Amino acid sequence: MRAVLTLLIAAAACGDDGVHHLGDAPPCTPSPSTVTVDGLPSYACHDHYKAKVSITNNSCALMLVQSVKISAGMVTTGICGPSGAGTYPAGATGGGQAMLAVGETAVVLNLTGNAFCCTAPGPCPTPLQCDESNTFDVVTNAGTFTSAASSAHLSLDGCTEVCP
Repeated sequence: MRAVLTLLIAAAACGDDGVHHLGDAPPCTPSPSTVTVDGLPSYACHDHYKAKVSITNNSCALMLVQSVKISAGMVTTGICGPSGAGTYPAGATGGGQAMLAVGETAVVLNLTGNAFCCTAPGPCPTPLQCDESNTFDVVTNAGTFTSAASSAHLSLDGCTEVCP
């Protein structure tokens, strides 16, 4: 009797009747994955640049994040020199690749950059204020996803830190 009941349950779960059965995956509607960047809104002399880059996997498949690229800084106001571009391996500390399940959000880069400084011979002139923005590209097996520009205000008035 138990064998017949088990057979009936198995047959019902595997029927071809268009009804949701055990083991059927829910339908997935992909949308573009999103990148967010959290950083400080302003920096002073000796402050280190910080950025935490996260991505949400809105695709219908496992995502492998390979690297994070930061564009060269674009100075939007003031006379500061722009920061350089950079590429970092993925992973919360930039140590390798990151795998994201469908719908998962993960930090793929937690960056602490060099301190803000002035060119030799220093000190920075006063006033020296500017605004700079960067974009972040997260490179994955599903394509490259780009953040909105991330802006920061720099206040380097009279800074005595000379850039290496």
